[in-house]
Amino acid sequence: FLVPPVLIVTAESFLSRAHAHWAAAGYTAGVVLAAALLVRWRARGWTIAATAIQGLVALVFLVVMAAPQIGDGLGFARRFNRLRGWDQVAAAVGQAAHSQPGLTAIGVDDRYMFNEIAYYGRDWLAKPGAPPLRMRPPVGPALNEAELSARLTSAEGARVLVAEDLSKPQKLIGDFQTATPLGRVHIPLDGRHPREITLALGQGFQGPRPELD
Repeated sequence: FLVPPVLIVTAESFLSRAHAHWAAAGYTAGVVLAAALLVRWRARGWTIAATAIQGLVALVFLVVMAAPQIGDGLGFARRFNRLRGWDQVAAAVGQAAHSQPGLTAIGVDDRYMFNEIAYYGRDWLAKPGAPPLRMRPPVGPALNEAELSARLTSAEGARVLVAEDLSKPQKLIGDFQTATPLGRVHIPLDGRHPREITLALGQGFQGPRPELD
């Protein structure tokens, strides 16, 4: 149970890229195996040390998650920034969508933004008449769930509120016949690094342009 997922993800990491959690299916079996070996070897000292170290790491993790300012002081601010400000982004996108009547969709071209808006904006997205949240379709095969199941289509592309992260290349806005800027959303994260989102009204979605990828 341990070896197959670890080997598969290891091979994937050499071929393209891989994240550690992709091999999570093998971790449970690994814990059982490690515990069994420690008991078999009667390694009481190693068992106590391993349990104490992991308990300490878990405690630090819980404290840092409960009080992010402690994590900032320990130098983890930039890592926490990936999680911060998304509720404000979703609220700003929701306000912009409310102020633009007749929207056929809300479009993004980044899967992280898609998932964060889908979560933090779930209440207003579920209201009757709310425009659906859509992802810029891929030029080739789908590379994530949003591109596979929630891709923006020409039928929904007549009048789209486009939200794009300014820290990344803006691709979706170039896929429309016309685009009208609606301003930017500036959200401070840790006092030094902001999250900046640009909003625009795209009309006449023409499909993804390969030269923009």
